[in-house]
Amino acid sequence: MIALAFGIVVLSGCSALIPTAGASPSASATRTRSPSPAPAAAPADLTFDAGESLDGGDWQIGWVDVFQSDPGFTVTAPDEGKGSYSYADAETQCQLFYQGAVGDIDMSRDDRTISDDFLATVLTGTVAGATREDVTAHAFDDQVLQHPGPGTADTRTIWGQSSDGRTWLHSARMFGARGGGVYIGITCPSGQDASAELQKVMQDDVRLAVAPAGGG
Repeated sequence: MIALAFGIVVLSGCSALIPTAGASPSASATRTRSPSPAPAAAPADLTFDAGESLDGGDWQIGWVDVFQSDPGFTVTAPDEGKGSYSYADAETQCQLFYQGAVGDIDMSRDDRTISDDFLATVLTGTVAGATREDVTAHAFDDQVLQHPGPGTADTRTIWGQSSDGRTWLHSARMFGARGGGVYIGITCPSGQDASAELQKVMQDDVRLAVAPAGGG
């Protein structure tokens, strides 16, 4: 069953799917827009449309969190620099993780569409037989706070419940201008709400950092 609920995208760890300098993004099409001069800072509110302003220049995009110093969370899979790691909330036993990489996605389209394309790729690992149409029908616009703030960034989120009572959530923001994006997955045991877990950790633990490389 796929159900809708309110949530805010987060990610455990400080990482992203944004390719590093010199890397080639994995995408099915090459962007044809002419790069614009990079601004000195990301827009205060990084809407899906405002993501276009990141075209050109060199940017650092990733999640900033404090899970390593928060006694309420434990490492269940360490970050070994390969893009896969997770934390567990000691109170709820919910698992917060990042895993995988950008697949064969057309990065020439708008950020909202690309974000849904990515959600469709990870949803197939959670819901048997899930399709891109399921994401279109059930995913919703969301936001995450930026670091250092006070701005926000648009995201796309989808969540649901398994037949055994477990809840799950996938949330992502792809940046077509940068050929990649950020993602989080949350799974919770029966009796716990993945969307509530998302809101809980967003209160104190996680922010999205978007800044010119070398600029802080």
